[in-house]
Amino acid sequence: PWEAALGGPITVPTLHQSIRLTIQANTQHGKKVRVKGKGIPNPKNSDANGDLYIIFDIVIPPSHTDSQAKLYRDLAESANFNPRESLTAENYD
Repeated sequence: PWEAALGGPITVPTLHQSIRLTIQANTQHGKKVRVKGKGIPNPKNSDANGDLYIIFDIVIPPSHTDSQAKLYRDLAESANFNPRESLTAENYD
């Protein structure tokens, strides 16, 4: 989650080899990124590959210790973030 929140370089496995990809800060779960030429080979042109689509799967680590749980509580208090803000009845009328 800190990589998704802060952004930065990550290593991503592809069909051919791993690549370095820089993700944007505040990347959300489910975001799609296209990497040109790193997908399935083109059967009509052996020199060309299709594009690879990466879908981010953000995984939240469990808090196993009191100090880890405190970090989550501190973040909750300081972040001023409501993950359900868009889930109001007005949005579904």
